[in-house]
Amino acid sequence: MIRQAGWTRRGVVACGLATLLTRPSLGQPAPGLTSPLRMVFFPFPPFNYVDAAGQPQGDLVVLFRRMCEHLGVESDVREFPVARARQMIINGEADVLLTNNAAPELQGHILSSSNPIDEIVIQAFTLDPTLRIRTLNDLRGRSVILQQRFAYGGIRTFIETPTNDVRITGEPNDTASGLRMLLARRGQIYVQYRNKLQEAQTEVGSSVELFSHTLNVISIYINVSARHPHAKLLLDRLVEAYAAVRPQPGRSNTPLEEQLAQYNPVWRLTK
Repeated sequence: MIRQAGWTRRGVVACGLATLLTRPSLGQPAPGLTSPLRMVFFPFPPFNYVDAAGQPQGDLVVLFRRMCEHLGVESDVREFPVARARQMIINGEADVLLTNNAAPELQGHILSSSNPIDEIVIQAFTLDPTLRIRTLNDLRGRSVILQQRFAYGGIRTFIETPTNDVRITGEPNDTASGLRMLLARRGQIYVQYRNKLQEAQTEVGSSVELFSHTLNVISIYINVSARHPHAKLLLDRLVEAYAAVRPQPGRSNTPLEEQLAQYNPVWRLTK
């Protein structure tokens, strides 16, 4: 189990050893960067989470480790509750947070990439072409399928609130099982991350037409603590590293990696 506290040297060594056992040797560190780079995250499966063995996992965790490897530095990645993770970035106990940068308490305490490195899209999938879902309120009176452990950026809280009159008729362990439930009409709506649903369609081998409605889009930025002694340099190097290691079209990618490969957002101007 990962302790909910600041870093210790013992923790750094343990995390570094685990990383070295699973990847090639690091190159030379980029000038001005310290090692390890400390990334904090809060639970947001499947993008950030801790597995049954207490090890950080998820697409964004993997991406950060690749970026560190490119920079020639160790990575130390740990999970904390939301408020604690943000406070660690504010006071300089941690270096990096890959998440949305809109939290009020972070303003003035972080340097963020100019553009998002990913967009996490949460959608409502249905077999009914007449169903219109524009806001969460359109889920009222409907039956919904949700995957276990997934919070969907707070949408689960809305659905589980009894006064909102949304019925959960299925909670599968995996995305493919949820898709099968929808195809069997065990619920009117399947709330799921877009890339996970695409992965499930491939696994199930379904060609049935689904109709999707976007409930939320969460933009993910590289956020660096302003307390880091070389914050601007670190941010610039991380952006460069992302550009170098980001998934490329035509390579064998996971569904999220393929989404990232097609998205290419770092250099896109935001509106």
